[in-house]
Amino acid sequence: MNIKSGEDVGQKQLLWKHSFNKREKAVKNSSGWYRKAVTGLALMAGLVFVSTPVLAQFLAGGTVTTGGISANTDITNSATLNYSISGTAQPLITSPSTTFKVDNLVRVTVAEVGGSFTAVAPNATAQVTTFTVTNTGNTPMDYALTPNGAIASGQSVTLGVLLTDSNITAGFDATACVARVENGVTPGSYQSGQDTAAAILQLSPIAGSNTVTVYVVCNIPSAVTATNGNNALVSLTATTSNNGTCAANGTGCVTTTLPTSAGLNVVFADAAGSDDAARDGAHSARDAYQVAAAVISVSKTVTVICDPFNGATSPRNIPGAFVRYEITISNAAGAASATLTDISDALNANTSFDPDQRLGTGGTVGANLCTTSTVASAVGSGFRLSCTSGAVTPRACVATPVFYTSANDGDAMFFNAGTVTARFGAGGGSVTGVQALPAEAVGLGYAAGELKGGESVTIRFNAIIN
Repeated sequence: MNIKSGEDVGQKQLLWKHSFNKREKAVKNSSGWYRKAVTGLALMAGLVFVSTPVLAQFLAGGTVTTGGISANTDITNSATLNYSISGTAQPLITSPSTTFKVDNLVRVTVAEVGGSFTAVAPNATAQVTTFTVTNTGNTPMDYALTPNGAIASGQSVTLGVLLTDSNITAGFDATACVARVENGVTPGSYQSGQDTAAAILQLSPIAGSNTVTVYVVCNIPSAVTATNGNNALVSLTATTSNNGTCAANGTGCVTTTLPTSAGLNVVFADAAGSDDAARDGAHSARDAYQVAAAVISVSKTVTVICDPFNGATSPRNIPGAFVRYEITISNAAGAASATLTDISDALNANTSFDPDQRLGTGGTVGANLCTTSTVASAVGSGFRLSCTSGAVTPRACVATPVFYTSANDGDAMFFNAGTVTARFGAGGGSVTGVQALPAEAVGLGYAAGELKGGESVTIRFNAIIN
């Protein structure tokens, strides 16, 4: 029974005294040794009862928990003697009953959820790793939560594969890490407006209700230290605290300790975690952030394809010649996807735009063999988009190049006021909605403007030397 106040103690002592007097009357005609034994046992029981420390709010006696029978349960029994004298059975003799209380078994387990790293980009904020905290003891407890994003360089964790902290750039650590407890309103993912508690309160040890999800939320540094493919390890430690001492904001937690006084004792039974020792009343586990940044490069080439006199045969860069520009945007293999928005290219004042994208071949005899040459697609289609892909299922522009009209008519590529513009994921021209890299059907897995690792897009158009 839990002692809650001095008044309760006094009442229980009076009850004990009344019970003790009744036992004295019952045995006053017995032998002296029996009276002394009963008196001594009763006195010891009273002393133990009064000295039981208030360590937690206990479950009802006999409750089955993941750690066994609940703490503070009374275990009482007595012995009964059968005997006879000269073959005649005598009345049973029952020994005084003995009672002890089940002690508090403290055991907590922290586990990483998902079995893989969290992919992040440089400068990303509020990036989430997920853990569970489980009470496998026999008493409800509070838990103080300590996240750590500054795991030492060279430390590791195995999440499918071995991940080593700062494996590329020394000094890469997650920053501003906080722990947040899932509140159950929208389970399954971190909700910043809902999952606000920074400590676990009164976690039950009963199977089915003894586990909570905890999110460790951190910021990622800039690309100066957060290099593509780099790892930043993070840990979560849950420290057992006396039930009812933690506030939701994580303050006030009274760490559970091992009492040395007689009465209800505490036994630590936790295993060693990733960042704590065995039987210390705490447990920890690690997760990892891995930088999956896009690695974008842009190249531009120019090739003379036709001059007015030689046509496509050994053309030269002379006035009236047509030159082909190709702008290629690439994302390195293994890099994270990038979302392309737009690209622009202001033509040199000594050139003019070719609205028809002539090929330079098939020109007829005339003042300029280039201006009468074959068009790439159709008159007025001055832009050509082609793609390469590293994906298993590539997007449509890989198989067939796409042509766009030259005018500023609302499509994804156009020439206006001396500048070539290509809109990849935000619409183009004077209207929105048309995109050079639109979202593609379910199963292809492309968002609008997305360029996955190992992929590239190339824009082709012509200019004429004035």
